[in-house]
Amino acid sequence: MLKRFLTLIVVIAFVIVCVCGCNGDKSQPAQKQIDETPDYVDKTVKIESFNPDNFSVDVTSTSTIVFETLYKNKGELYADATNVVYGTVKDIAYFDESGAAMILYDFAIEEVYKGSLNKNDMISILADGGYVRLSKYVELHGKERFSNYSDEQIKKAVIAYDNMGMPTPEIGDKYLLFLSPPIDNEPPFPNGAYVELGSFMGRYVEQGSEFIRYKPANEPDFYLGGEERISKAEAKTYLVKEKEEIK
Repeated sequence: MLKRFLTLIVVIAFVIVCVCGCNGDKSQPAQKQIDETPDYVDKTVKIESFNPDNFSVDVTSTSTIVFETLYKNKGELYADATNVVYGTVKDIAYFDESGAAMILYDFAIEEVYKGSLNKNDMISILADGGYVRLSKYVELHGKERFSNYSDEQIKKAVIAYDNMGMPTPEIGDKYLLFLSPPIDNEPPFPNGAYVELGSFMGRYVEQGSEFIRYKPANEPDFYLGGEERISKAEAKTYLVKEKEEIK
């Protein structure tokens, strides 16, 4: 499994929701449509995705993730990140070739605070969450859990994943991201895609005058007294200072 997700253990519980074609709320588009704005330098990754709107959500799963490292604040993230960037989510695709639910989102960079990426680069980022086709799950793990399903039902169903309740990317979201190096020869994961450091710990979502990162609702002390939100002004001041010191 991809080590840069820093995930040691994932405990998954499956819940059968229906077997006859329940349509879930899957508002995000599945097929990547690269922003054609000529100002962007296209460094995105192409994958064979699938459209969850073409399936029924027959199964949901919840998972608990045990992390190797807990990043308490932006300083710890900055020290370990290869790239630190700010920008906007432009497109979303779904990836399940590893048997885990992942989203590959295209991200237009507007500011660079660390690393070799540049303003106006368009990159792809692989993140936890989304759906797995039931046929892909059965292919990789066998049919034992779904022995009561017909082959036709398996072809038409997806498993919806709830990874500690964390929100999935949406087109138009603006993020401050702390990223690991791009994936390099770790099949079946796509070469050239970047990864959020520490999963949701390395993603700060812009909300008004603040950057806020996700914290599991049932774990109020998840960051061990560290930072859940920072003002945009404070973040920018810190990041510019750190960038200058690297120079």
